Amino acid sequence: MAHIKLTEAHYVDPEAVAQAYLDKLYDGPFMEVFFKAEHLGSTYFRGDEAVEAWANWKAYADNQKQ
Repeated sequence: MAHIKLTEAHYVDPEAVAQAYLDKLYDGPFMEVFFKAEHLGSTYFRGDEAVEAWANWKAYADNQKQ
């Protein structure tokens, strides 16, 4: 499967993602992506980058439901 764009500099294989969530921390939006392979750990985004990454992830997820 093709990788999807989360931000200008970050792309992920959606098949490798176990969970993604958006939260608000004291300093603004925070998005974290957890991978199925434990050795990959997780990656996160803050602020405007988190908003962009979440919008792109949700667009992908919503497209998969159709």
